[in-house]
Amino acid sequence: MSDYIGSRPIAQRLSNDERSDAIQALSRFEGEGRLSPEELATRTAAAQVAVTWGDLVPLFNDLPPIGKAQPAYSGGGVAGVEFDNNAEAFGGDSPWQGRRRARGGAVGATIMALTPFIAILLFFLTSYTVGWAWSWLWFLLIPIAGIIVWGPNSGYRDTRR
Repeated sequence: MSDYIGSRPIAQRLSNDERSDAIQALSRFEGEGRLSPEELATRTAAAQVAVTWGDLVPLFNDLPPIGKAQPAYSGGGVAGVEFDNNAEAFGGDSPWQGRRRARGGAVGATIMALTPFIAILLFFLTSYTVGWAWSWLWFLLIPIAGIIVWGPNSGYRDTRR
């Protein structure tokens, strides 16, 4: 649900002041460049005829929370995905705020993602050829690869820039 609505019951009816507050909030988003003038006109018309808080939800769903500065995307991480490093959620400046970086970058992360599938393949290949008794040991590749790729000295990426 939209952060603008908050914890209000969506079936609760709106007052005239609440409708005008919603329209002002939409105007602020248009001033920030998040809405085009056409989108503002469409959403304003919908806000003027809104009856309940639930009618306002679709107007704010794709907009950021009001009153909270949004961090600029630094270009790190997965393409098109922003990581929220909210310092307040960690009680201030936390050492856990940075994100771990895979040793080897994207190649290391890909190897780690493929390791369980490789372990299953080797498990079945050796269980039919050698026997079932020791073929389970291939599954130890998963934590070993995790330690190698994500373990100590794999590095931190500071996303607080």
